[in-house]
Amino acid sequence: MKYKIIKANDRDKVFTPPELGKRIVDYFKPTGKLLEPCCGDGTGFLQFMTNSEYCEIDKGKDFFEYHETVDWIITNPPFSIIRQFIEHSLELSNNIVFFCILGQLISTKARLRMIREHSFGFKEIIMIHYLTQKEYQFGYQLAIVHLMKNYTGDIKITNWDN
Repeated sequence: MKYKIIKANDRDKVFTPPELGKRIVDYFKPTGKLLEPCCGDGTGFLQFMTNSEYCEIDKGKDFFEYHETVDWIITNPPFSIIRQFIEHSLELSNNIVFFCILGQLISTKARLRMIREHSFGFKEIIMIHYLTQKEYQFGYQLAIVHLMKNYTGDIKITNWDN
């Protein structure tokens, strides 16, 4: 099934603070070909990613029309189409790093099954405890989740308190 991103309402556009984007990119040290599939204004992750490409529906570059393989996808995915976004990411990359509400990835058996069927494993989950911006006050746990192709080891749980 083919999906297409449509312009979302403003609630689906929650931008990653640049200092967090930099911290995430510096932490994972991605190499090879990188993709930021919903870069917004480019200040969240893209400006810190070398050898990278981007998609952004507001700039006429639809992620669901991108079909090249990449080594890393790093992004803050849109909430309203998270299942489709996960699925397309699994088809394109060997490493996926999502800054998201943790439950978006682990709350349904269907999503976990989809991740397993694409031969991915959870390598690390970083719990974010310090964000205070109004747009991040959902009442849900924010996390950075690293999915890796063919990973079968233990899941590392890390806490970022500041």
